[in-house]
Amino acid sequence: HLKKIEFQPLCFTIEWFTTCFIVSCPGDLSSCVFDLIIAGFEDIMMDVGLAVLGVLEKDIVLMNIDEMQISFKHLLKIVDVEEVMHRALCLYQLRHEQPQHAIKFTLDNVNVLE
Repeated sequence: HLKKIEFQPLCFTIEWFTTCFIVSCPGDLSSCVFDLIIAGFEDIMMDVGLAVLGVLEKDIVLMNIDEMQISFKHLLKIVDVEEVMHRALCLYQLRHEQPQHAIKFTLDNVNVLE
């Protein structure tokens, strides 16, 4: 859909990845991203970015380019952090093929249990 309406990923991904989501998204999301980076979750920012888009998908698909330019940053500020992190950790787990590991997430901390 983003390609169809010509909304370029560079419009938002550069800011996301250079600021670890702190400028665009709720502060809790950025804190979780930092925790995961420190805990050694490689490339987690890509998973978080995909998860953010996944959580916002139902809203994004209904928007044209003008609506995206006006509303996208607002949607990012109110995104459900727990849902984003759940999806991001699921994506991470799928990419790293570690089904034997259980990943437990809370807003206060992130634990990887073996």
